[in-house]
Parts: sequence; C-alpha cells; structure tokens
Amino acid sequence: MSNKKTLHKKRTGIPYVKVSQNPITDLPREEFLLAVGKRLKALRNERNQSIRELAASSGLDNSKLAKFEKGQVNFTILTLLQLYNALEITAAEFWDF
Repeated sequence: MSNKKTLHKKRTGIPYVKVSQNPITDLPREEFLLAVGKRLKALRNERNQSIRELAASSGLDNSKLAKFEKGQVNFTILTLLQLYNALEITAAEFWDF
C-alpha cells in the first residue's frame, strides 16, 4: 500500500480508493494546469472563437484567459462556470479529455 493510502486509512479509518480513472488528475500541478489550458484552447478553437471573443462572452479579461490557456494561472470554480456558460458546454464535456 502506498504511503498516501496508508496515511489516509490511519487518519480516517477508511481505505483509500482512487475515484478517478483519468490519468490527467495524476499529473504534477504545472502539467495539469497546462493540460487544462490546452483543453480550453481546443474548445475555443473548435468554436472558431478568438481569445477576445471568449473573454467578452465569459466576462473574463483577455490576458487572464490567455494565461489560463498557457497553464500559467489556476482556475477558480466560478471562472470555470463562466467558461462553461460561454462555451455552452457542461462540466463533463469540458473534462472529457
């Protein structure tokens, strides 16, 4: 049993169970943010939107959106909700990669 699993069981009394089968969630923070940014860019490009257009429809700043796509900043839940709405997708569709 890995150290993480052992600590979890000792602390909670509950066996550790990995919820996600998605390897993306096992990435280091920087790689995870970059992968999410690439997904956002791909979704934007599928809709033939510029960063400026997506920023306007989501209420986000152009430069912040560009940084998201480059994996340079972290997303908040509220920011993700704005992007889901602007892209007209569900959370499940966003995370399906």
